[in-house]
Amino acid sequence: MQWARRLIKTCSRPEPDRAEEPTRQASKGDFHDPKGNAYLYTPMELRGAAVGLLSLLRNEGGSVGTSLSQALQDHREQFHTLRLGENLDPFNPAVQSFLEQSKTFLLQQTGDPALSQQLAWQALENLRQQQASSLAYFDCFWVFAMVTLCLVPAVFLMKRSVAEIGARVGGE
Repeated sequence: MQWARRLIKTCSRPEPDRAEEPTRQASKGDFHDPKGNAYLYTPMELRGAAVGLLSLLRNEGGSVGTSLSQALQDHREQFHTLRLGENLDPFNPAVQSFLEQSKTFLLQQTGDPALSQQLAWQALENLRQQQASSLAYFDCFWVFAMVTLCLVPAVFLMKRSVAEIGARVGGE
């Protein structure tokens, strides 16, 4: 039994840094209603079901959102990789200049001309992938910013939740 305790102790997460606690607690407010206003007009006998349904929708929404954002990012990265690669050929003067400078530097480092040429092409490919990935992330941020802007008017369509004087709202 001692080995199990040691294993759990070694595998458990370390204590969180107390400096991060206000940030973590502030972010919890984005997804949880601490006063229970979401359930204000829900009858007491249905509040358990309402809490469960809200949790289910929050979890499913997070899963679907993550999947959609990853799919969008993958497709946009592939698109940008192809677009950036259209002009990367040995006949492009900018590519020739980059390869010559890289080969000269890498030849000093390795001493092998064939390896330095191969590493120069690899460095160019790494730059292309880095740029394509950055552009894909920018596209994702733009799409989600537009979705957010389109959803802002929905706030004005929501029912205002006001607690009555003297009514217990949270923690019944």
